[in-house]
Amino acid sequence: PEPTPPVVPAPAPPPPAPVTVPPNAVTKLAGALPDNVRAPKGSPAVAAAKLCIDATGAVSSVTFISKLDHSLASDLTSALQAWRYQPYRKAGAAVPACFAVTIRLKS
Repeated sequence: PEPTPPVVPAPAPPPPAPVTVPPNAVTKLAGALPDNVRAPKGSPAVAAAKLCIDATGAVSSVTFISKLDHSLASDLTSALQAWRYQPYRKAGAAVPACFAVTIRLKS
């Protein structure tokens, strides 16, 4: 008799694409800006960013809407990636989501 070929599991389905939601549809659980993250002299003290969270509420990506100094953008990205949110739920299931945030910087 011929040997039975090994069973190869089906590949996992790709994760769902993030849904875009209004900022008030998500709840921040933890996160703050460190004291050293400040607006450079002559720069606006407010920055806008698009945050995306995964199904666990962890920040998965940060895209700045405001034009920022490279060093400030890098520091802010590091800080924002440490923030945690309550997972966004759609039809009872936690799903990835993206939303806009406004960050007030110390000057």
